[in-house]
Amino acid sequence: MSLVTGTARTGEAAAVGEAPLLDGRPVIIGTLAICTFYVCVRIYEQVFGWYAGLDSFAPEFTTYWMTILYIEEPVELISFLALVGWMWKTRDKDVANVQPREEMRRIMNLLSGF
Repeated sequence: MSLVTGTARTGEAAAVGEAPLLDGRPVIIGTLAICTFYVCVRIYEQVFGWYAGLDSFAPEFTTYWMTILYIEEPVELISFLALVGWMWKTRDKDVANVQPREEMRRIMNLLSGF
């Protein structure tokens, strides 16, 4: 960059001026949210597994377990469609002019989701 603009930034000045490639806070918050959700689901399964049983032919199975399925499926579909819609609306329309650092930041954000 210094050859193009005629200025050179070194050390802390360069680090302060540029945003980090990866911000770990959303990853940590998302991981904690998912873990909390699954701990709650596991507690629910443990309590009602002993109370109502896991026999799919019993009427209690429909009351306790199929309710989860009937809620889970639409929530997953709505979440997926919302995510795809958000990605479509916020996409960069001029992909050919994305700077290499911005492209690397986007790749790091994508990989942090895995």
